[in-house]
Amino acid sequence: MSDKTNASFSFISHIDIFVIFYLFLKKKINLECSHVPYRYYSFLIYVSLLMIVPLILLCVKHVLKGGDYIHIINGAYQFRYVVLLLLIGAELYTKRNVKLFLTGCMVAIPLLFFEGAISTILAGKNIVGEMFSGNFANNVFGNSASMLFILFLCLARQNQGLVSRVSLIVTSLLCLVIVLMTDVRAALLASIIGSIIVLVYNYLTAFRVLVATGVLVTCLGFFLFHDKEILGYMYTTYNSVEIIINAGYANNDLAIDPTNSSMLTRIAIWKGTIMMILDNNLLGIGTGQWNYLKSEYGIPFNVLLDTHNDYLNYLVQYGVISGSVLIFMFFLLPIIKMLNFKSKINYANEYYIALMVFGVTCLTNANTNKHQVMMLFLVLLLLGRMKEEKTKQIT
Repeated sequence: MSDKTNASFSFISHIDIFVIFYLFLKKKINLECSHVPYRYYSFLIYVSLLMIVPLILLCVKHVLKGGDYIHIINGAYQFRYVVLLLLIGAELYTKRNVKLFLTGCMVAIPLLFFEGAISTILAGKNIVGEMFSGNFANNVFGNSASMLFILFLCLARQNQGLVSRVSLIVTSLLCLVIVLMTDVRAALLASIIGSIIVLVYNYLTAFRVLVATGVLVTCLGFFLFHDKEILGYMYTTYNSVEIIINAGYANNDLAIDPTNSSMLTRIAIWKGTIMMILDNNLLGIGTGQWNYLKSEYGIPFNVLLDTHNDYLNYLVQYGVISGSVLIFMFFLLPIIKMLNFKSKINYANEYYIALMVFGVTCLTNANTNKHQVMMLFLVLLLLGRMKEEKTKQIT
């Protein structure tokens, strides 16, 4: 069940088993859940249709051509988890169950930290800078921790009384320690951006956001263009990226070193993935074919990988139409809702802020292509909608 050495999974995972077991044991309906607004979980219905329709059509297309449709739907846990959440999502609408979920996360994070520390030491790696978990590779571990860091930081700042504030602060700091110990650049950047948002959100307006962005870009530009070493590094890296785009990764002129190898590898993967999207733009390639097709599109790495970009991943798996709508619903809609300052009340939606931050890390890693992360992501999205609905009722 680990994603450390696998890029796709079998047709069932331990999360499937846990949820099905819960449904089997559940014998009575919680009366609090019987009045859940349709809008709360309706998006899960739309998401499930956006996922299953292209997969079914793609399977039919392959069957008619005499092809193997199994690879198309292998690893389709994203769809399964959406359906499972449709069955249990109403349970998350109650304050008691939200508290239980948050408490469960607070118990799991220290256990995950110690498990990650032990796994890293046993693998002979440096615990500071290379930390990973038996369940999560280094990048995904850091990216997920940054999302949870911002979530618990928001909860601690708002102090809604769901969980002890001291416990929330300790949990957020532990998540930050994980981010620092993984040393994942995207996670570090996301944590900084998220911390700033949490601290200043109540003072934001659209104009102030534009001014702050302009000042930040100006300062960054001044810093970059007055440091000759950085300029030289940027020029060398730019040349390497240009070579990959024009001639492919296997080129003797590439200047690869430990500081840029990760980025150049991603450029090669992204180039091949974009070519796949262009060739399979309507229905995509399904959830299990990417590794089988990557060599045909100039991706030379003979190991199990993924697209290293969540946005490209949805486009290549489900096609441009379904993929674009999924990207909008998963990543852009929470941002739009958070930037709608006219409807903002005196506290922010902590789940949407956490998902906004997570969206930054999804630029360099296919985080939701890991089944544990996908379920956590969907639950936070559902909780964000829950808070949005209850806020509407209050106001």
